[in-house]
Amino acid sequence: MTRGWKTFAICLQTIALTFLAIWVANHFNIFKSFNHLTDDQAFDIGLAAYLAIFEAIASYAFDKIESRRASIVMTFYNNDNYNDGNCPTLLCDHVKGVGFLKCRITLDGNVEKLRKADIELPLSNWLSSQSQLPFYTYSNGYLKFDLNSILPKSGNEHHTVQDLKISFSINSGDTTLESTFAPELINRGFMLKLESKGFRAKIK
Repeated sequence: MTRGWKTFAICLQTIALTFLAIWVANHFNIFKSFNHLTDDQAFDIGLAAYLAIFEAIASYAFDKIESRRASIVMTFYNNDNYNDGNCPTLLCDHVKGVGFLKCRITLDGNVEKLRKADIELPLSNWLSSQSQLPFYTYSNGYLKFDLNSILPKSGNEHHTVQDLKISFSINSGDTTLESTFAPELINRGFMLKLESKGFRAKIK
Protein backbone atom coordinates (compact mmCIF):
# COMPACT_ATOMS: atom_id res chain seq x y z
CA MET A 1 0.00 0.00 0.00
CA THR A 2 1.42 3.38 -1.00
CA ARG A 3 1.77 6.21 1.50
CA GLY A 4 -1.08 8.16 -0.14
CA TRP A 5 -3.51 5.26 -0.02
CA LYS A 6 -2.45 4.42 3.54
CA THR A 7 -3.17 7.99 4.68
CA PHE A 8 -6.54 7.90 2.90
CA ALA A 9 -7.41 4.56 4.54
CA ILE A 10 -6.53 5.92 7.99
CA CYS A 11 -8.73 9.01 7.46
CA LEU A 12 -11.59 6.85 6.17
CA GLN A 13 -11.24 4.52 9.15
CA THR A 14 -11.31 7.43 11.60
CA ILE A 15 -14.48 8.86 10.04
CA ALA A 16 -16.20 5.45 9.99
CA LEU A 17 -15.29 4.68 13.60
CA THR A 18 -16.46 8.12 14.73
CA PHE A 19 -19.89 7.69 13.09
CA LEU A 20 -20.15 4.18 14.55
CA ALA A 21 -19.28 5.45 18.02
CA ILE A 22 -21.88 8.25 17.70
CA TRP A 23 -24.56 5.75 16.64
CA VAL A 24 -23.76 3.37 19.51
CA ALA A 25 -23.62 6.24 22.00
CA ASN A 26 -27.10 7.33 20.88
CA HIS A 27 -28.72 3.89 20.87
CA PHE A 28 -26.83 1.64 23.29
CA ASN A 29 -25.22 3.99 25.76
CA ILE A 30 -24.71 2.17 29.07
CA PHE A 31 -23.69 5.44 30.70
CA LYS A 32 -27.30 6.67 30.53
CA SER A 33 -28.02 4.26 33.38
CA PHE A 34 -25.96 6.44 35.72
CA ASN A 35 -28.58 8.72 37.27
CA HIS A 36 -26.08 11.39 38.33
CA LEU A 37 -25.14 12.06 34.69
CA THR A 38 -27.10 14.33 32.42
CA ASP A 39 -27.93 13.11 28.90
CA ASP A 40 -25.22 15.30 27.43
CA GLN A 41 -22.65 14.07 29.90
CA ALA A 42 -23.62 10.44 29.28
CA PHE A 43 -23.35 10.99 25.54
CA ASP A 44 -19.92 12.63 25.77
CA ILE A 45 -18.53 9.91 28.02
CA GLY A 46 -20.11 7.15 25.94
CA LEU A 47 -18.78 8.62 22.70
CA ALA A 48 -15.23 8.84 24.07
CA ALA A 49 -15.37 5.33 25.54
CA TYR A 50 -16.84 3.64 22.47
CA LEU A 51 -14.48 5.47 20.14
CA ALA A 52 -11.50 4.34 22.21
CA ILE A 53 -12.76 0.74 22.18
CA PHE A 54 -13.41 0.70 18.43
CA GLU A 55 -10.01 2.27 17.69
CA ALA A 56 -8.29 -0.35 19.86
CA ILE A 57 -10.10 -3.16 18.02
CA ALA A 58 -9.31 -1.64 14.62
CA SER A 59 -5.65 -1.16 15.56
CA TYR A 60 -5.37 -4.78 16.70
CA ALA A 61 -7.01 -6.05 13.49
CA PHE A 62 -4.77 -3.82 11.34
CA ASP A 63 -1.63 -5.07 13.11
CA LYS A 64 -2.69 -8.69 12.60
CA ILE A 65 -3.28 -8.09 8.90
CA GLU A 66 0.03 -6.24 8.47
CA SER A 67 1.89 -9.07 10.21
CA ARG A 68 0.71 -11.42 7.44
CA ARG A 69 1.95 -9.26 4.59
CA ALA A 70 5.16 -9.97 2.70
CA SER A 71 6.82 -8.22 -0.21
CA ILE A 72 9.72 -8.97 -2.54
CA VAL A 73 11.44 -6.28 -4.58
CA MET A 74 13.98 -7.31 -7.21
CA THR A 75 15.98 -4.51 -8.80
CA PHE A 76 18.46 -5.24 -11.57
CA TYR A 77 21.35 -2.85 -12.19
CA ASN A 78 24.70 -2.49 -13.95
CA ASN A 79 28.00 -2.52 -12.05
CA ASP A 80 27.74 -0.39 -8.88
CA ASN A 81 25.32 2.15 -10.32
CA TYR A 82 22.26 1.06 -8.35
CA ASN A 83 19.15 2.97 -9.31
CA ASP A 84 15.73 1.64 -8.32
CA GLY A 85 13.98 3.75 -10.94
CA ASN A 86 15.57 2.30 -14.06
CA CYS A 87 15.25 -0.83 -16.18
CA PRO A 88 18.90 -1.57 -17.03
CA THR A 89 20.26 -3.09 -20.22
CA LEU A 90 22.36 -6.22 -20.15
CA LEU A 91 24.94 -6.01 -22.94
CA CYS A 92 26.34 -9.39 -24.00
CA ASP A 93 29.51 -9.36 -26.08
CA HIS A 94 28.94 -11.60 -29.11
CA VAL A 95 32.68 -12.39 -29.20
CA LYS A 96 33.11 -13.29 -25.53
CA GLY A 97 29.57 -14.63 -25.31
CA VAL A 98 28.98 -13.42 -21.77
CA GLY A 99 27.49 -10.55 -19.80
CA PHE A 100 26.95 -9.62 -16.17
CA LEU A 101 24.17 -7.96 -14.24
CA LYS A 102 23.55 -7.30 -10.57
CA CYS A 103 20.30 -7.84 -8.72
CA ARG A 104 19.26 -6.39 -5.38
CA ILE A 105 16.64 -8.47 -3.57
CA THR A 106 14.74 -6.72 -0.77
CA LEU A 107 12.57 -8.89 1.47
CA ASP A 108 10.03 -7.47 3.90
CA GLY A 109 7.37 -8.91 6.14
CA ASN A 110 6.12 -12.34 7.09
CA VAL A 111 8.96 -14.87 6.94
CA GLU A 112 6.63 -17.85 6.55
CA LYS A 113 5.13 -16.40 3.37
CA LEU A 114 8.56 -15.44 2.03
CA ARG A 115 9.85 -18.99 2.54
CA LYS A 116 7.04 -20.36 0.38
CA ALA A 117 7.67 -17.92 -2.47
CA ASP A 118 8.95 -19.48 -5.69
CA ILE A 119 10.52 -16.95 -8.04
CA GLU A 120 11.58 -17.77 -11.58
CA LEU A 121 13.18 -15.62 -14.26
CA PRO A 122 12.31 -17.04 -17.70
CA LEU A 123 15.05 -16.53 -20.29
CA SER A 124 15.01 -16.94 -24.07
CA ASN A 125 16.60 -19.59 -26.26
CA TRP A 126 19.51 -17.24 -26.99
CA LEU A 127 20.18 -16.19 -23.40
CA SER A 128 21.07 -18.49 -20.52
CA SER A 129 23.04 -18.51 -17.28
CA GLN A 130 25.69 -20.90 -16.03
CA SER A 131 25.53 -19.64 -12.48
CA GLN A 132 24.94 -22.21 -9.73
CA LEU A 133 25.03 -20.39 -6.39
CA PRO A 134 23.18 -20.87 -3.08
CA PHE A 135 20.95 -17.92 -3.95
CA TYR A 136 19.90 -19.05 -7.41
CA THR A 137 20.30 -21.82 -9.99
CA TYR A 138 19.68 -22.11 -13.72
CA SER A 139 17.72 -25.00 -15.18
CA ASN A 140 15.69 -25.60 -18.36
CA GLY A 141 15.56 -21.97 -19.42
CA TYR A 142 14.72 -20.58 -15.98
CA LEU A 143 16.78 -18.79 -13.38
CA LYS A 144 15.33 -19.88 -10.03
CA PHE A 145 15.87 -17.88 -6.85
CA ASP A 146 16.06 -19.49 -3.41
CA LEU A 147 14.85 -17.03 -0.77
CA ASN A 148 15.48 -19.50 2.07
CA SER A 149 19.20 -18.95 1.65
CA ILE A 150 18.66 -15.23 2.31
CA LEU A 151 16.13 -15.44 5.15
CA PRO A 152 17.02 -16.05 8.81
CA LYS A 153 16.45 -19.48 10.30
CA SER A 154 14.07 -18.12 12.93
CA GLY A 155 11.72 -15.18 13.46
CA ASN A 156 8.28 -14.15 12.21
CA GLU A 157 9.02 -10.85 10.46
CA HIS A 158 12.11 -9.75 8.66
CA HIS A 159 13.73 -7.10 6.52
CA THR A 160 16.83 -7.90 4.53
CA VAL A 161 18.67 -6.75 1.43
CA GLN A 162 20.87 -9.05 -0.64
CA ASP A 163 22.93 -8.07 -3.69
CA LEU A 164 23.71 -10.75 -6.27
CA LYS A 165 25.92 -10.80 -9.35
CA ILE A 166 24.46 -12.89 -12.14
CA SER A 167 26.44 -14.05 -15.16
CA PHE A 168 24.68 -14.65 -18.46
CA SER A 169 25.82 -16.35 -21.66
CA ILE A 170 24.49 -16.03 -25.19
CA ASN A 171 23.84 -18.74 -27.72
CA SER A 172 23.75 -16.54 -30.80
CA GLY A 173 25.88 -14.02 -32.62
CA ASP A 174 22.92 -12.10 -34.01
CA THR A 175 23.44 -8.52 -32.82
CA THR A 176 19.84 -7.59 -33.67
CA LEU A 177 18.44 -9.71 -30.86
CA GLU A 178 16.93 -7.80 -27.96
CA SER A 179 14.36 -8.80 -25.33
CA THR A 180 12.97 -7.73 -21.98
CA PHE A 181 12.96 -10.14 -19.04
CA ALA A 182 11.28 -9.97 -15.63
CA PRO A 183 11.03 -12.38 -12.68
CA GLU A 184 7.72 -14.06 -11.92
CA LEU A 185 6.14 -15.13 -8.64
CA ILE A 186 4.94 -18.66 -9.32
CA ASN A 187 2.85 -19.29 -6.20
CA ARG A 188 1.05 -16.00 -5.69
CA GLY A 189 -0.34 -16.12 -2.18
CA PHE A 190 -2.68 -13.79 -0.33
CA MET A 191 -0.82 -10.67 0.86
CA LEU A 192 2.38 -11.72 -0.93
CA LYS A 193 3.63 -9.55 -3.79
CA LEU A 194 6.63 -9.23 -6.09
CA GLU A 195 7.78 -5.94 -7.59
CA SER A 196 10.37 -5.76 -10.37
CA LYS A 197 10.92 -3.80 -13.56
CA GLY A 198 13.18 -6.53 -14.89
CA PHE A 199 15.88 -5.74 -17.45
CA ARG A 200 16.55 -5.55 -21.16
CA ALA A 201 19.14 -7.76 -22.83
CA LYS A 202 20.84 -7.28 -26.18
CA ILE A 203 23.86 -8.58 -28.05
CA LYS A 204 26.54 -6.11 -29.00
